[in-house]
Amino acid sequence: MPLHWILALLLGIPPLPITFLVTAPASTAPADTLYLTGDQPALGRWDPAGVPLRRMEDGIYEATVRMPPGTAIRFKITRGSWATVETDERGEKISDRRYVVSVVDTVHVGVAAWREREAAPGPEKCRPPGHRGHCRPRGDARIPPGRGGCGRCDRSI
Repeated sequence: MPLHWILALLLGIPPLPITFLVTAPASTAPADTLYLTGDQPALGRWDPAGVPLRRMEDGIYEATVRMPPGTAIRFKITRGSWATVETDERGEKISDRRYVVSVVDTVHVGVAAWREREAAPGPEKCRPPGHRGHCRPRGDARIPPGRGGCGRCDRSI
C-alpha cells in the first residue's frame, strides 16, 4: 500500500470519489464495453479490463472510483484488451493519461480512436504462406499491373 494511502488512513482522511466521464469515438458500437485501467489498485493495476464503464443514455461512459488525496495516477481507456486500447486520431499509440487526486472531482476524457477499429490508413497487412512484409491494396499505382498471387494485393509471392 502506498505511503500516502497509509497516512490518509492514519489521519482519518477518507478516499475521495473521482468520477470519470468518457466520450468515445462515434464508431464505437453501443454494445461495446469500455474499461478504465491504470497504475492503482482501484483502477485494476493495468488490467485492460480493469474498471468497467457504464454507458449512459447520452452515450457518455461513466465510472466512479475512490482514492486518497495525493494519489497520482496514470490511466488509459480500453475496450477490454490491449489490442483495443485508445489511440490518437491517426491510430498511433498515446502516452498514459495522468491525474492527481486532490478533491472530489470529475475527470473528462475524450477518446480519439481505438487500436484496430480505427487504424491509420496505409498498406494492408498480408501474410499468406511464403509472403513477407506489407502489401499494398490492389490498384496502388506503385505496383506494376499483372503482379499478384495472394488475392488481397498486387504483389507476387
